[in-house]
Amino acid sequence: MRRTFSSAAVTVALVGAFAVGLSLTRGGSTPAGADTILAQVRATLMQSYYRPVPANVLREPSISAMLSALNDPYTEYLSPTQFRLLRRDTRSSYPGIGVGLLPSDSGLSVVRIKQGPAYRGGIRPGDVIVSIDGRSTVGAPFEQSVRQILGPEGSTVQLVVHRGARVFTADVVRARISAPAVHSKVLVAGKLRIGYVRISAFKLGAAPVLRLTLAKLRHSNVAGIVLDLRGNPGGVFDQAVAVSSVFLNRGVIVTLVGAHSRHTYFADGQNAFKLPLVVLVDRDSASSAEIVAAALHDNRRAVLVGEHTFGKGVVQTLRPLPNGAALRLTTARYLTPTGRDIDLRGVDPDLVAVDNRATRPDEALQAALGLFLR
Repeated sequence: MRRTFSSAAVTVALVGAFAVGLSLTRGGSTPAGADTILAQVRATLMQSYYRPVPANVLREPSISAMLSALNDPYTEYLSPTQFRLLRRDTRSSYPGIGVGLLPSDSGLSVVRIKQGPAYRGGIRPGDVIVSIDGRSTVGAPFEQSVRQILGPEGSTVQLVVHRGARVFTADVVRARISAPAVHSKVLVAGKLRIGYVRISAFKLGAAPVLRLTLAKLRHSNVAGIVLDLRGNPGGVFDQAVAVSSVFLNRGVIVTLVGAHSRHTYFADGQNAFKLPLVVLVDRDSASSAEIVAAALHDNRRAVLVGEHTFGKGVVQTLRPLPNGAALRLTTARYLTPTGRDIDLRGVDPDLVAVDNRATRPDEALQAALGLFLR
């Protein structure tokens, strides 16, 4: 059965959330000419790109030509409007349609949906959006397609959707979407009470909310925790590190490796939550979600249950430019605590379990709960 939670709202086209390691560096907004911006982008690539940039790429005469020559789908120039949209996505609410998306060969795959505009328009998890306002999403840059879905509250976006052999058009009116990142409830496994916590995306503030949530569950006398990261496309890198530290007293969380730097992040060792832990993952768990899953697994803090994860092991950083735009560039690849590079490989579960959408129970969750009974 496909997981649905009336209160476990996951939202929108997650522009920044899919970019693991999304971070903001402050920059000015002083107007600047095109040559100045081009020179700054060139310098930033030389100084901060995660691998050496060939000289022929740096000699390209325009920003678009230079970035295209990198052949990196995650590095791009964001106009001032696009930059504002991206920053907004890390916040708790925004105008949108209420879907979570990941890229696929056939368009944009709907991996999560909440009660809201898209749901009212007939869109469901498993659908594939192939066109947005007449523009094909097949082969188009992911973030570009996602930004077409976002827009002013009350405006309409027309989506062409594939559902198996069926094709239909949905006119969806954008609305204000709330995006809480952490949801919880108490489940029963045999005679045990088990806390269930779902993190839908690593938005700002996810870690402190998680600590409060776990404290409440502890007062409910739970014997363990199921942390559900299924369908979580990632988010703010710092929050992934902080969430890992919630469960780890010590140990490596992740190592970032760039062309000119290497930095290892460690658990802070302060008041780690100690109850038994099982983490649920699936093929749509990506980027920051994979950092957390790998950190908890490699430090032998949690058992992973579910499916092989997405496999996005590179980190992007936002560098504001003087004209109000920004450069979003890949600045590092990350290694798990045991030194694995999971880019295009993903993280393997300890126990394979898949939720069958055609059945009522959540088989993967049931498998996770069963581990507490052994």
